[in-house]
Amino acid sequence: MSNDGIKDSNYILCRGESETNRLNRQYNVVKKVLGRTNALPASINPKGLSKVLDVAAGSLVWTLDLARTPDISTRLSPESIDPIHLYACDISSAQFPPGDQTRKLGITTFLHDTTKPFPEEMKGTFDLVNMRLVVLGLSERGWEKAISNIHELLKRGGLLLICEFHEYFVRQGHGVKYEGGVSKEPFESYAHDWMTRTNAVMHRSCIDVNGFIPDLANRLPSMLAKASFQQESYAAFEVPVGAAATRQKSCQVQLSADEANFLAESYLLIHDAVWSDALKKGVLQGLDGPVDTEEGRLAVLDETSKGLTEEGAFTWWVEIVAKRI
Repeated sequence: MSNDGIKDSNYILCRGESETNRLNRQYNVVKKVLGRTNALPASINPKGLSKVLDVAAGSLVWTLDLARTPDISTRLSPESIDPIHLYACDISSAQFPPGDQTRKLGITTFLHDTTKPFPEEMKGTFDLVNMRLVVLGLSERGWEKAISNIHELLKRGGLLLICEFHEYFVRQGHGVKYEGGVSKEPFESYAHDWMTRTNAVMHRSCIDVNGFIPDLANRLPSMLAKASFQQESYAAFEVPVGAAATRQKSCQVQLSADEANFLAESYLLIHDAVWSDALKKGVLQGLDGPVDTEEGRLAVLDETSKGLTEEGAFTWWVEIVAKRI
């Protein structure tokens, strides 16, 4: 695929109060999926952190949660004998909380595109960089640049905490994890049904329009290794979406019907945005060929909505802790 005309970073969702509220609620669901009540996995000792950056921070929900962590909150004051410094950046401040809230907590915010090099004075100074749910914000080339730039920010031995999801829908027990990744489920493995059609449209729209990586959950381990990161921990989670939370038994991740329906709404919001952009650019492709009308686009979206409501689906999320070497 040619990279001509494809941006390294391209946030496709609207910014505003409703999206900020969605991101904040999504964060709480993510924590439940990951099985914890605070911002850090057990493998990261907060006492060993002195400088932390949240990139593509959105509403700063992760940074604010980290600031409430007991071993962090007591060290935010400059008068602390063991102070910690929290930073957060994004390409836009539209979803940042009010400045007085971040200043009170000692959080330094700034505007920055993660695909661009960071200021020289920041390089090699951070113990931890957090990055999450940017699968539909960066092209493949953008991811390569972002990972390289984060590598430069970290001290030797510093950690990258990254959480992302697999854009394809699967049925329970498919796309199972294997050592180092999540197996890619080919479209042909299902009958010609709503899930296959949804995956096909999303796959082609992601790649043809923005160069996104719909199977990012598969690709991250090798991308991080290529950028001289050593994988410290890897966890994959089979997450129910829509009706799957109540229709399937013995799910690895237990979500309430309300939480799973919220995820379905979030996925539909993302599909709507990606497919609308693809249609405008004349590259919206379905399993059977081009989709070239708004009616056709809405028909596929409606089928996806019905499928999630009546049957539900699963997606795979991964969380990786990687160390700069």
